[in-house]
Amino acid sequence: MESERSLMERVRQELKVELKQGFRSRIEDVREEILRKRRAGKLPGDTTSVLKNWWQQHSKWPYPTVSYINLLFFSPLFSSWNGDKDLR
Repeated sequence: MESERSLMERVRQELKVELKQGFRSRIEDVREEILRKRRAGKLPGDTTSVLKNWWQQHSKWPYPTVSYINLLFFSPLFSSWNGDKDLR
Protein backbone atom coordinates (compact mmCIF):
# COMPACT_ATOMS: atom_id res chain seq x y z
CA MET A 1 0.00 0.00 0.00
CA GLU A 2 2.78 2.41 0.92
CA SER A 3 4.70 1.60 -2.26
CA GLU A 4 1.62 2.49 -4.34
CA ARG A 5 1.38 5.87 -2.59
CA SER A 6 5.06 6.60 -3.09
CA LEU A 7 4.79 5.54 -6.74
CA MET A 8 1.74 7.80 -7.23
CA GLU A 9 3.54 10.67 -5.52
CA ARG A 10 6.61 10.19 -7.70
CA VAL A 11 4.45 10.07 -10.86
CA ARG A 12 2.62 13.19 -9.71
CA GLN A 13 5.90 15.02 -9.13
CA GLU A 14 7.30 13.95 -12.50
CA LEU A 15 4.13 15.09 -14.24
CA LYS A 16 4.31 18.40 -12.43
CA VAL A 17 7.90 18.92 -13.57
CA GLU A 18 7.05 17.99 -17.16
CA LEU A 19 4.10 20.36 -17.22
CA LYS A 20 6.16 23.21 -15.80
CA GLN A 21 8.87 22.63 -18.38
CA GLY A 22 6.39 22.33 -21.23
CA PHE A 23 4.45 25.46 -20.31
CA ARG A 24 7.31 27.48 -18.84
CA SER A 25 7.44 30.05 -21.63
CA ARG A 26 3.67 30.54 -21.57
CA ILE A 27 3.66 30.86 -17.77
CA GLU A 28 6.42 33.47 -17.99
CA ASP A 29 4.51 35.36 -20.70
CA VAL A 30 1.36 35.45 -18.57
CA ARG A 31 3.34 36.53 -15.51
CA GLU A 32 5.01 39.37 -17.45
CA GLU A 33 1.67 40.48 -18.87
CA ILE A 34 0.13 40.61 -15.40
CA LEU A 35 3.05 42.61 -14.04
CA ARG A 36 2.97 44.99 -17.01
CA LYS A 37 -0.76 45.59 -16.52
CA ARG A 38 -0.19 46.27 -12.84
CA ARG A 39 2.52 48.81 -13.63
CA ALA A 40 0.49 50.38 -16.43
CA GLY A 41 -2.46 50.96 -14.12
CA LYS A 42 -0.57 52.96 -11.52
CA LEU A 43 -0.57 56.72 -11.72
CA PRO A 44 2.21 59.00 -10.49
CA GLY A 45 1.84 60.22 -6.92
CA ASP A 46 1.13 63.84 -7.80
CA THR A 47 -1.65 62.80 -10.18
CA THR A 48 -3.15 60.56 -7.53
CA SER A 49 -3.13 63.38 -4.98
CA VAL A 50 -4.85 65.75 -7.43
CA LEU A 51 -7.52 63.15 -8.12
CA LYS A 52 -8.01 62.46 -4.41
CA ASN A 53 -8.38 66.18 -3.70
CA TRP A 54 -10.93 66.50 -6.48
CA TRP A 55 -12.82 63.52 -5.11
CA GLN A 56 -12.92 65.01 -1.60
CA GLN A 57 -14.26 68.30 -2.97
CA HIS A 58 -16.90 66.58 -5.12
CA SER A 59 -17.76 63.52 -3.04
CA LYS A 60 -21.41 64.52 -2.62
CA TRP A 61 -21.97 64.75 -6.39
CA PRO A 62 -18.96 63.38 -8.32
CA TYR A 63 -20.54 63.92 -11.73
CA PRO A 64 -19.73 66.84 -14.00
CA THR A 65 -22.43 69.37 -14.75
CA VAL A 66 -23.76 69.92 -18.25
CA SER A 67 -22.02 73.29 -18.45
CA TYR A 68 -18.70 71.67 -17.49
CA ILE A 69 -19.12 69.00 -20.17
CA ASN A 70 -19.94 71.71 -22.70
CA LEU A 71 -16.86 73.64 -21.66
CA LEU A 72 -14.62 70.59 -22.03
CA PHE A 73 -16.10 69.39 -25.29
CA PHE A 74 -17.21 72.45 -27.21
CA SER A 75 -14.48 74.97 -26.35
CA PRO A 76 -11.72 73.12 -28.26
CA LEU A 77 -14.17 72.36 -31.05
CA PHE A 78 -15.25 75.99 -31.51
CA SER A 79 -11.71 77.28 -31.20
CA SER A 80 -10.58 74.90 -33.95
CA TRP A 81 -13.42 76.14 -36.17
CA ASN A 82 -12.40 79.74 -35.51
CA GLY A 83 -8.77 78.99 -36.24
CA ASP A 84 -7.61 79.76 -32.70
CA LYS A 85 -4.59 77.50 -32.29
CA ASP A 86 -3.69 78.67 -28.78
CA LEU A 87 -6.67 76.97 -27.13
CA ARG A 88 -6.09 73.53 -28.63
